[in-house]
Amino acid sequence: MPAEPENPDGTDLRRPTLKDRYRRYRHGLRRNPATDRAWRTGVGIAGGVVVIAGIIMIPYPGPGWLVVLAGLALLATEFERAQRVLTFVRTRYAR
Repeated sequence: MPAEPENPDGTDLRRPTLKDRYRRYRHGLRRNPATDRAWRTGVGIAGGVVVIAGIIMIPYPGPGWLVVLAGLALLATEFERAQRVLTFVRTRYAR
């Protein structure tokens, strides 16, 4: 298996993954407090809407719990409390 290519300065030459690109994008947004607040507000609203839609869908046939978990995952990208709730739910589901 060939070794990963590196620059002479030791940095990796691989293409950045989607996760790497997202992290760089978020880092740029965090430098400006106004854009950071707007981003977090947008994520909070979108995640909240998805969670509420999932809760409404739970009694009906279909992916209600899956939608709730997707909303929690969306919220967990920006909020620590949502990350803790998602971790709790995942451990309960694994049991």
